[in-house]
Amino acid sequence: MAKNKNKARGKVISGKVIKTRGGCGYLTPAEEFGMAGQVYIAGQHMKDAMSGDVATAELLPQPLWAKGPEAFITQVTERAFATVVGTLEITGQSGFLIPISRELKEDIYVPKNRLFGAKNGDKVRVEIKKYPKDGRLAEGAVAEIIARANDPEALVKSVLADNNIIEEFPAEVYKEINSSAWVYDEVNRLDLRNEHIITIDGAHSKDLDDAISLKILENGNYQLGVHIADVSFFVDNNSALDEEALRRGNSIYLINYVVPMLPKILSNNLCSLAENEDKFTLSCIMEIDKEGNVLNSSFSETIIRSSGRLVYDDVSDLIEYNLCNKGLEPHKEMIMEMARLAAVLRRKREGSGSIDFDLDEAEFEIDEKGIPVEVFPSERRTANRLIEEFMLCANKAVAEHFFWMNYPFIYRVHEKPSPEKIVELKSFLRGVGISLPLNEGNLHPTALNKVLDEAEKLGKLSLVNSVMVKAMQKAYYSPQCLGHYGLAFKHYCHFTSPIRRYADLFIHRVIKRSIKEGFSEQEMSSYFNKAALASQVISLTERKALQMERRVEKIMKARFMEQWIGCEAKGTISGVMSFGFFVRLENTVEGLVSVDSLYDDYYILDKNNYRLQGESTGKTYSLGDNVNIVVVGVDAASGEIDFKMA
Repeated sequence: MAKNKNKARGKVISGKVIKTRGGCGYLTPAEEFGMAGQVYIAGQHMKDAMSGDVATAELLPQPLWAKGPEAFITQVTERAFATVVGTLEITGQSGFLIPISRELKEDIYVPKNRLFGAKNGDKVRVEIKKYPKDGRLAEGAVAEIIARANDPEALVKSVLADNNIIEEFPAEVYKEINSSAWVYDEVNRLDLRNEHIITIDGAHSKDLDDAISLKILENGNYQLGVHIADVSFFVDNNSALDEEALRRGNSIYLINYVVPMLPKILSNNLCSLAENEDKFTLSCIMEIDKEGNVLNSSFSETIIRSSGRLVYDDVSDLIEYNLCNKGLEPHKEMIMEMARLAAVLRRKREGSGSIDFDLDEAEFEIDEKGIPVEVFPSERRTANRLIEEFMLCANKAVAEHFFWMNYPFIYRVHEKPSPEKIVELKSFLRGVGISLPLNEGNLHPTALNKVLDEAEKLGKLSLVNSVMVKAMQKAYYSPQCLGHYGLAFKHYCHFTSPIRRYADLFIHRVIKRSIKEGFSEQEMSSYFNKAALASQVISLTERKALQMERRVEKIMKARFMEQWIGCEAKGTISGVMSFGFFVRLENTVEGLVSVDSLYDDYYILDKNNYRLQGESTGKTYSLGDNVNIVVVGVDAASGEIDFKMA
């Protein structure tokens, strides 16, 4: 009688595969299989799977498991990569692709007859011809040379290519722009060209989308004007340009490289609020009392003429040190009043519970070859904060107004932290001597503000800031008004940057409709549908842009640190894991001290107290400790930096 083979088979599962550099892997079973955690796949059982693939696997009999569930892959059902972007390293006459994706831990062999003109160090896209099998690497052919090795923008171009970002706009978009005959109707706009209006931006900014004005009214109140580039005048709803802007969702800023949401003829020219040029704007004009309460607000299609293209550092020098250059002199009195109003608005916002995460962000000095020669924390000065306060005020006023009108809208939403995250945060804070109220499910942001104040007194503000941010939910866009927890606003949106964010462009269209003819029933339905679609799209594009920004920044920091191998530096422990701890230097660079480099003891993770503790000596390395390290290794391709204790 034939033996029933199915009785001898193990349970069949499927899920996503993660492959390690050593060749083994882990499969995360799909939810329907009811298995928590990962399933180990030995190297000889990986078949032809690569990281990111979806595969089916058969569980080994439990007596054969070493520590947990083990399986062998039977079939790859979905490939994660048909092409791979990376750096080509040529050895002899053939080459190897070092993937830029952090997901892929294995190189790809490129035989000499498939290099197709690519040279050592080039950034290329390789098409996979054979997937790895029986210990052999995957094999591919160069499909595209993205950038030559000596291109100063090679890194950025490869990251963009790896994320399938197409920089060039479709021909249809340029055709549409070239054939547009915009009618500059000034008659039906509120003429503010004689008003004292200025812009304050970075020294090298080109897409100037916000301008501000301030008056003191007869009753002693402030009249704050926030004037935003009227991008919707140039970008018609559902046009080819509009569809491309929605597909992009936002501009992408990668250190000194920009991929704009709109073609530069618009973002840097027609829409940009250049000094001494007549520009169409959408203005939010607010009356604000001496306590920072917005008493009323109005919205108008306007035409302005900026009388000053001012720079953050110059305005900050004026406010902070009373240093006034010739260009600032005509604006000095208004700027000082603006500073006073911004301080009032900030106090009111913080008094309501708004959290200000003042995190250290990195700035880079890049040479003509694209090599970072300096990394330092960016400075958030008085003028930057002034503009932030005015933009927050306008965004809040717009969201509140249109919430009550029940119009189709896109809100900026930030939900409260989960109870589990708050419990973890409380545990950490207890370890640094700070208490937090017990109500995990309904913790008001005011309580977190008090924590930050206490952390500042203890000299641990930067540390607590970074841990608290990780406890927060991710902000996103939604057609529903669910509030903004971090700002402690019931109503909030993005209105002030339509050149670089699609949400703002959509909101401008809604505002202009409310000023003019309103919506028909059919149009209302169409706009509600588009608000829902756009919210999903732009939440994803924003997240993708942020990931790319972090990726480029990490690699640039690693490149910078290559020159400091063997050097000693001071830092603070910024993260503790079972395999070691991360140390953040004063210049914002972060590296790993592996437990393998701690020879004096065997260190075990004390997760509840965020520390590693020596089994024999009791010596600890805790989150927030100040330490001296030596830079021992840098992998510029992955952005990984290795430290050891000095």
